[in-house]
Formats: sequence, structure tokens, C-alpha cells
Amino acid sequence: MKKIIILSIAILFFALSLAHAESVYNFFRIRHIKIISIEVFAKDDWKTPVKTISIQNDETIKKITALLKKLPSTGEVNKKFGKGRIIKIKLISKGNKIDELTIYGPRLRVPDDSGKGSFYSGPTETESKFVALVESIIGND
Repeated sequence: MKKIIILSIAILFFALSLAHAESVYNFFRIRHIKIISIEVFAKDDWKTPVKTISIQNDETIKKITALLKKLPSTGEVNKKFGKGRIIKIKLISKGNKIDELTIYGPRLRVPDDSGKGSFYSGPTETESKFVALVESIIGND
């Protein structure tokens, strides 16, 4: 009986940890983002960016920060993407701490792949908003 109770408690704590997944913002332990650098890579060359944008606009940084606070840091599935466009987002905080996120095609790769996977199981509303915001910043080239 004691083993069943202990197992039940362990399962409950595991379920609660999944329900309260750490956000990308908290995973990186971001204090204050001062610059966001976005590099766009062509589908046939992932080494040399075709476009680089530096963002220091407080309003845009606040929008990105708000979404980072809602996005879970872990994913549920592993995916392999063929060669396609990649967008690297560098979050530069006070003290020049740099954290990086990557968008493969329309999907955001989670920063903490220690869980079940590197991507969300489907595009979430917040993930879609984040990718759309980044796409609007880089424009259509």
C-alpha cells in the first residue's frame, strides 16, 4: 500500500510539472532584453545569412518578450526538416548575455530538448503569433 501511495504522489508531481512547463523566457533566465538580432538564411546555405536585422525598439522587444513568457521551453515531438529557410533569433540581454532561438520554416525549435522533443506537437497559437511577428519584422524577401 505504501508503494502505491508513493507512486501516486510521484505521478502527481510529474503531471503538475508538465502542466506548469517553464517558459522560454524563464528557461534562458532573461533579465532584460536590450537588442534582438535576427539572421535569415537561405534554404541552400545555412552558414551565411542573406539578411541581418538588429532591433532595439522597446515596443517590438516588449511584444517578443510577452510571447517568450507564454511559450513553453520544451517540446513534445522530434522532427527533421529538409533544407529550408532558417531564421536565427539572438536575444541579447544586459551584460551581453546571448540566448538563441531558431525557426525552421514555419516552426520554432524549443531551446530545451531534454524532454520529449525539440518542437511543439502542433503549431500552438502562441508559436504561430511568434513566428508571424518575426516574419513581419524581416519582411518578404
